[in-house]
Amino acid sequence: MDRGVYQILNLINEDRYIGSAIDLFKRYNEHKNDLKGGRHHNIRLQRAYNKYGEENFEFSIIEYVDGKEDLIGREQFHMDSYDWAELYNIYPTARSNSGRKLSEEHKKKISLSMVGRFKGKNNPMYGKSHSEETKKKFSECRRGKLHPFYGKKHSDETRKKMLTSQKGKEITFKGRSQNISAWARELGLNCKSISQRLIRGWSVERILTTPDTQDE
Repeated sequence: MDRGVYQILNLINEDRYIGSAIDLFKRYNEHKNDLKGGRHHNIRLQRAYNKYGEENFEFSIIEYVDGKEDLIGREQFHMDSYDWAELYNIYPTARSNSGRKLSEEHKKKISLSMVGRFKGKNNPMYGKSHSEETKKKFSECRRGKLHPFYGKKHSDETRKKMLTSQKGKEITFKGRSQNISAWARELGLNCKSISQRLIRGWSVERILTTPDTQDE
């Protein structure tokens, strides 16, 4: 059983829902079934799903978390990495599955306890990758006819919207902020490749350090 923090990313506008789960695979299936059934508890996410379509949403794992007690704190950390307008989350603070909201005092304690705790070798994902079991589960769920995009392809309009949404976007890496074109010129990358990686939800480091020939 893998626990951690995940996101459901809108590939068109890059808005996202961030959550945490004790069992990531189980939570993935719950979200998928509820959204397809039109009964998701998050009305903002459900409306976006209905508008843009299943094929334009991607579930991905942001970080594995070793300790169950750290889940909500790490979820909050990642939520705080985005402007509120970019999130589908209903509340600005992470909540447990029981629906209890973190008190200000509790959030402060978590924040202080996290300082420097997840950097480098202290990060739960340091030197790790998805377990073979997890990769197999997610692969089977998104293969062939089970894949939401099976037998379909993005319309020219959709592809244009996805790439246009990246134009002029600034990326901060190693303390420097530049737009996509500037990074592409400096690192010898293709602007389109960088835009597509952003849409896929790649980390900034991976986007800018992976040669064009190694796109996945």
